[in-house]
Amino acid sequence: MPTSRLKFLKQGLAYQAEVPVNWCPALGTVLANEEVIDGVSERGHPVIRKPMRQSTLKITAYADRLLQDLDDLDWPESVEEMQRNWIGRSEAELEFCLVDIHGLEIEDKIIGYTTRPDTIVGATYILCVKGSIDSSPNASTMPQDHNAVT
Repeated sequence: MPTSRLKFLKQGLAYQAEVPVNWCPALGTVLANEEVIDGVSERGHPVIRKPMRQSTLKITAYADRLLQDLDDLDWPESVEEMQRNWIGRSEAELEFCLVDIHGLEIEDKIIGYTTRPDTIVGATYILCVKGSIDSSPNASTMPQDHNAVT
């Protein structure tokens, strides 16, 4: 394991986990979501989703330092802004009401965080994907349970 990766792991700034990836057997590599369209790579090869053990950086653990150091770079402002958005330090907390299948508001809420609260006016719905539901034996997966959405 490279020395830099060990330093990140020892300082708690990285961890290893099994995460679902876009694997292209023909290319022998993992592809970004943007490189997969309808289950096919940009080069026309089939892509499968499979779990793979990999190191993941805890960007939020050192987001302040990353953002601060951007000021020392001589990059175009548009590139620096893209980096700020990628680092994703959430500044605003937003509360979303939930409705039942009849469109009636229910008691529970979903809390979300964003770096761009000004863009939320364009949102028409929130989708909670299967992986975001707490499926531990003691948790309910019903939307009205506060523990259901993690």
